[in-house]
Amino acid sequence: EKLYYVGNSALQLKLVEEIYHHHTEATSGDIHFMKVVMLSDDSMAYILVKNGLH
Repeated sequence: EKLYYVGNSALQLKLVEEIYHHHTEATSGDIHFMKVVMLSDDSMAYILVKNGLH
């Protein structure tokens, strides 16, 4: 269970870092919204299937 939280936190950190660097004009609210959308179950499932990871 601890590894789940550590992995989830690492994924969120990397995602926010990428959003911040690619969308420098984004507000904190914009970044939060993009993070929530990108980390949704549907988005994650799409990414995994598209890349042959599931």
